[in-house]
This record gives sequence, structure tokens and C-alpha cells, in this order.
Amino acid sequence: MTLPSWQPEAGDERDAAEEDVHLVIFAVRLAGEIKISAGGFYGSPAALVRSGIGAPLLPAAQDCLRELSGREATLSS
Repeated sequence: MTLPSWQPEAGDERDAAEEDVHLVIFAVRLAGEIKISAGGFYGSPAALVRSGIGAPLLPAAQDCLRELSGREATLSS
């Protein structure tokens, strides 16, 4: 997943926009619990939502959860 470049706001001390941020996001089931890894975040999907950092990551995290559920369904059939 690529997040858009940071754009300075009026009065910000940084002169130039930062580069795009590239993150690998994935979901795993460990000991019966689903965990999401996204950049420096690791925890439950609910914790990602509560963290406040999760808003731009939620669509990609939801895609990972759907893919994990689909793979688990395929393996159990």
C-alpha cells in the first residue's frame, strides 16, 4: 500500500513535501485471534481503529481480513 505524500500546511516549518510512504499490510490468525500488521502497528483490527492512525489504513486492512477469511474458508472445505 502506498500512502500519499505528506503535504506541509500553512506555517509548517518543513519546506518540502515528504516522499510517499510504502507499507506492507497483512492479517494473520494466531492462537484463534486475528492480528493486523501495518507499518509500526501490530494488533487487533479493533485496536487499529482505536489507535487513530488506522483511518488511512482501514480499507487495505479490511481487504487483508477478507482475503484471510477466504483462504481459511478454502482450507476448511
